[in-house]
Amino acid sequence: MNDKEFHGMKPQRHRQARTYWTRLLLGSIAAGLVACGNSDGPGPQQRVQAAVGVTTQTARLEPWVDRIEALGTARANESLMLSAKVTETVARVNFDDGQQVSEGAVLVELTDRAEVAALKEAQASFAEADKQTKRLEDLVEQGTVPRSSVDQQVALRDQARARMDAIRARLSDRVITAPFAGQLGFRMVSPGALVTPGTPIATLDDISTIKLDFPVPER
Repeated sequence: MNDKEFHGMKPQRHRQARTYWTRLLLGSIAAGLVACGNSDGPGPQQRVQAAVGVTTQTARLEPWVDRIEALGTARANESLMLSAKVTETVARVNFDDGQQVSEGAVLVELTDRAEVAALKEAQASFAEADKQTKRLEDLVEQGTVPRSSVDQQVALRDQARARMDAIRARLSDRVITAPFAGQLGFRMVSPGALVTPGTPIATLDDISTIKLDFPVPER
């Protein structure tokens, strides 16, 4: 091959190379367009945004309680230790362990023979003093005795009444009653036992209402 033939073939090869790459590029573009046209997905006009579920609720006022947990102690509404007020012998016990009692129920009776006798004497003295007072008042109206005699007798009658009231108070100290309704505890005395002021008789608890004692944390 001479130089003319060689140089004449170079432009022809260049044109063939450009033609090859051009065809390859066009083929790739055509394949891409075909692939896009055959896609299973929806087209631009067919795309619809998926709906989002929404739940609605009407607002309203409702009571709200803030709960806390705490350790506490349960206490009776009222609680006390029944005890004797005087030194005397127990005559009768009118309750059992754990018994429910009403207000004013007689629980324990102490010996009261001496006080009963003294009360009878005081009642007789008062009755006599009252009788003498009425007699002197009649005499004063008749003008036979001075008014001062009646005043002295009235003072004696008042003294007899005071003695009678004092003995009745001592008698009431010999009867132990329930100050309120509730449940008794264990009986701590028996008939014949000698009690003194402060001797425990039994506990009495009003459990109709229970009180709770517990700490509340600060927030």
